[in-house]
Amino acid sequence: MKRKYIYLSSKNFDGTVFITQVADWLSVYNENGIAFDYYHLLYYPYLWDKSARKQQLEEIKKATSYFKDYSFCFPSRGLFIYLNAMLWHLKLKKFYRENDEILIFSRNILGREIDMLKKLAPIPIIFYFDARAASAEENKFTAAKQNNFSYSKFKTFTHIFYTEYKTVTIADRIFAVSNVLKKYFTTNYNVPSEKVFIYPCLSDATKFYLDHQIRLNTRNELGFSDKNQVYLYAGGLAGEYHIVNSIFEFFNWISNKNQDARFLLLSKDRVAIEEKLKQYPEIINKLQYKSVSNNEMINYLNAADYGLLFRDNVLMNNVASPSKFAEYMLCGLPCIISEGVGDYTEFCKNEGVGVVVNETEINNWNLFNYEKIKGSDFDRKEIADIGKRLFSKQAVVEDIITEFKREF
Repeated sequence: MKRKYIYLSSKNFDGTVFITQVADWLSVYNENGIAFDYYHLLYYPYLWDKSARKQQLEEIKKATSYFKDYSFCFPSRGLFIYLNAMLWHLKLKKFYRENDEILIFSRNILGREIDMLKKLAPIPIIFYFDARAASAEENKFTAAKQNNFSYSKFKTFTHIFYTEYKTVTIADRIFAVSNVLKKYFTTNYNVPSEKVFIYPCLSDATKFYLDHQIRLNTRNELGFSDKNQVYLYAGGLAGEYHIVNSIFEFFNWISNKNQDARFLLLSKDRVAIEEKLKQYPEIINKLQYKSVSNNEMINYLNAADYGLLFRDNVLMNNVASPSKFAEYMLCGLPCIISEGVGDYTEFCKNEGVGVVVNETEINNWNLFNYEKIKGSDFDRKEIADIGKRLFSKQAVVEDIITEFKREF
């Protein structure tokens, strides 16, 4: 039985996220015997913006050698569903004669299009849904943050819920990033539990690892002494799901507790950082902020003593799997984590690889027991070993490959 593997994605090239969550995985799959052809879906505005289309495709081609072709993607509504399915059918047509079946792997909620594509294709189409989130919950959370409760917005929620339902129903296999997301699908859409394979957002063990010499060199470069305890936050500051105020308030609180504390903030949102620092002048001389590439991140994770991972305790984050956690673990960096972050809050609590802070403490840091983090007593080698065993792409790829070879 000859099976063709197609990775179908509309994820625009956005630097680090595209490389780590798409391009690097395609390489890992290929190294382990599954060769995907990458097909990119461009949203319909690219139809008349040739310059933007060319730039986007060039960036994607640079990021992955597995890029083969592109198609357009119209809103998954009405007649556009049939148009999308027909466009993709025409792109896949060349594979029908030489293959017995085609496996499409995609994180897009394209259930209705895939259903139509299965009817159009002369050979079986197997669909694996790469579920990274509860799509409607993300949209609801953003709307609430923006205080947008319009009728059109509620219609959007309904549309996304239904489209997600069709996607998980049509899917032959669901890759879910957390056990909480698996439960969300089984509870809300009556998905059989055995249909879901847990596949967290993992990181590359060749890019992230514990190295004492890197730690010493980077701390020297940054001007940190042995007595400095360094707290690191890496990630965005502009999105609704980043609770930025809590990060700066934590930095400020720690600074008052420990005059030798130092802070690293790694983000591309420089304007947001500068605006926040105006509100916390007492930490200006203790905080360094940088925009670094994914390949440089290892230096700073090794240099730090704690990594922060704060999220609102809402359903959108309860089902999530932040790849940042995997990077922290691989570098042996203990995590200070808020409640309800995917499977990871409970993991930190049960495995002793970090410290959990509850919502009350985040709202008032004076209620948090500083003694929990006063010293850096975590065994970083043990954390890094756990990271390699559970949170590296290399450690779980065999199980993933087995899933891709599953017969139906």
